[in-house]
Amino acid sequence: VFQKMTASYAERLRGESPAERAKWLARLRDHDGYMSELETSSGGALCIIEHHSPMLDVLRAFPIIARLEAEMFQRLLGAPVRREETQVSGLFCATFFIG
Repeated sequence: VFQKMTASYAERLRGESPAERAKWLARLRDHDGYMSELETSSGGALCIIEHHSPMLDVLRAFPIIARLEAEMFQRLLGAPVRREETQVSGLFCATFFIG
């Protein structure tokens, strides 16, 4: 599934730099229902924040999915990616730190 998803995103992804590709990836993921946005921290680091996951039930049942998502982001962006997940008052949020 992640190989097909990676290939699909790779076909539609634009940009030369990791920052440009991150902007497009956030848009594509938002379109797919992840409620994604690209943010820049005060230190200049980029991160994609996802406020929803259409696969949340699968993610909970199979924690390896979190690692596969981070690996997919790394392949697509050509930069190291670290994934952190939080849940406050039942609201899901995954943050992908780029670089």
